[in-house]
Amino acid sequence: MKLVDSLFIVYNIIVSILILIKAGSIPGWYIYIVVHLSLILIPVLYQKAESSTILKNRSDFLRYWYPYLFFGLFYSEIGLINTVYIKSFQDHFFVEWDFMLFGFHPSLEFMNALPGKLFSEYMYFSYFSYFVFIEFLAIVYWIKKNKKEFVRIAFTISFGYFFCYIIFIFLPVGGPRFTFPGTFDIEFKGYFFARILELIMKNAEIKGAAFPSSHCAIAALVSLESYRINWWTGVLVTLIALGLFCGTVYGRFHYVVDVIFGIGVGILMFILVPYLYRFLQGKRKSGTP
Repeated sequence: MKLVDSLFIVYNIIVSILILIKAGSIPGWYIYIVVHLSLILIPVLYQKAESSTILKNRSDFLRYWYPYLFFGLFYSEIGLINTVYIKSFQDHFFVEWDFMLFGFHPSLEFMNALPGKLFSEYMYFSYFSYFVFIEFLAIVYWIKKNKKEFVRIAFTISFGYFFCYIIFIFLPVGGPRFTFPGTFDIEFKGYFFARILELIMKNAEIKGAAFPSSHCAIAALVSLESYRINWWTGVLVTLIALGLFCGTVYGRFHYVVDVIFGIGVGILMFILVPYLYRFLQGKRKSGTP
């Protein structure tokens, strides 16, 4: 069993326990438990399949890619359970923090200062690029047939996501769109990407998963990891990530402090998770329990 499989199992167990503890506050809590325990079977069954050449060849793609299929599902779940431990959203702390740092509210004033459709489209394109960031490194290593690096980066990105998701459960922050009056239904000015994001926000946006910004954490992590491919790739990805950081504030999805701490989480994941990965790999090879 790969380390990313073990991490996937641990996350599902942790969330199941957290839901079970607060079962009385979560309608249909048993459904969550059943789903999470069922998901644990995925890596277990794949491990069994590896003993069969026929099954292994037929399931190889999903065997490596399956964790990426559930990041969105786990994120959506946060919106349903993120006020069972802390009963109210804590945005007032972050609103005050932004104002203390800047003397105004950047998540309000940025859009007001540059309201043009062309600039808005660039900001929404940058924000939308997040959906490419998630799989970018995996795609590169898959094309290169470098499964060793593919598995390593899957573990690193999974660790970053799961770390943020656990924080979201204990620190519900809605974000500017849900906090400032009149901002939730504001028009998405722009063209193609503005319309796409407007559709996504109307149908898939959740409240209470803002601090630290997982968008910025993953974008920062992928940017730093991209320099391992080559310098030019790293520079290009970093430039796109900088636009994404700005786009999260421009679109009023995050406070600036969400972005700052999200970038910080991404940097920490880049620095620390490889040590954890090598340590766990060493434990596994040595056979230490």
